Amino acid sequence: LASSPAFAMLTELVALGDLTAAEADALKAQYEELHSAVMQMYEDEKRSLKAAKQLNQDLLAEKIKLEKLTIRKHEDGQALLALEKEREQTDNEVHELESTSSALHLEITDLERQKSEAERALELSRRENAELVEPEFEGARTRIQELEEELEKQQKATEA
Repeated sequence: LASSPAFAMLTELVALGDLTAAEADALKAQYEELHSAVMQMYEDEKRSLKAAKQLNQDLLAEKIKLEKLTIRKHEDGQALLALEKEREQTDNEVHELESTSSALHLEITDLERQKSEAERALELSRRENAELVEPEFEGARTRIQELEEELEKQQKATEA
């Protein structure tokens, strides 16, 4: 500081008699204070710029994180929509299968009822046929037996 151009000028002005030594010392003290303040401001600005640079880097990192999260959120949203659509399709399929199952159960019940009715009708037909045909069968058996006996008599008669 003592070798600065300002100090050299003040020394020269004292030598020329334009300033007194006391005035020059006061100006030198004031210059030193201003110089110190300027240097402090310079250091503060340097620290501020360094902090601002770091904050910008941090901000950029946060923006990148935010962008990644936004992309992930979008992807998750798309996956969720796909799953909801799949669930809806599955629900529809389940509903259709339940409807089909109900219809098949009704059809089975109806077919079992028809089978039961057909079996009763068959049994009734067999009984009716047995009641109608059995007397004729009995008559035919009796006639066959009579004819066999007659044939046997005729064979004995021809043998004798």
